[in-house]
Amino acid sequence: MTFLKNNCKDDCADSLGLFLIGIITFSFASYIIYGITVSVENEHLVKECKNVSNLGAYVVISLIVIFTKCLSICVFTDKEATLYLAPFLILIEIGFIVWGLVEIIHRAKNCEGLMYSDLWIYAIVCNVLQMIYLIIVAIAFIIIVFPKRNKINTVEV
Repeated sequence: MTFLKNNCKDDCADSLGLFLIGIITFSFASYIIYGITVSVENEHLVKECKNVSNLGAYVVISLIVIFTKCLSICVFTDKEATLYLAPFLILIEIGFIVWGLVEIIHRAKNCEGLMYSDLWIYAIVCNVLQMIYLIIVAIAFIIIVFPKRNKINTVEV
């Protein structure tokens, strides 16, 4: 008579992995859908503030660029590709962060109704996520390009 062995470690690890993938996928989809909804609902603010602030354009471009960020993860599989492409990713991300901060902190003040709107709050979320992505890309670049060198000390016997 054979008994089925329940390997809980493997099953739990697989279940946890699928659960985490599901959470990440749901969060990503929610982020995109909410961004589109906020952009459409606040279109009147974007039109009113067209001459003063480009916060709406920043949010829409941030939503489009998020897909390229997901694809850019593939760059970090090859050391040579990382060496050439990661600095450009870092510079582009710094540019987006600076643009977002200028729009959020400085230019949004010049338009009545834009400050503290859903669009303004979503732009802050976009900016924070861009900062997190910048930190991840910079750390990955440093780890891949400058690996830790293990020194072997010789011991005389």
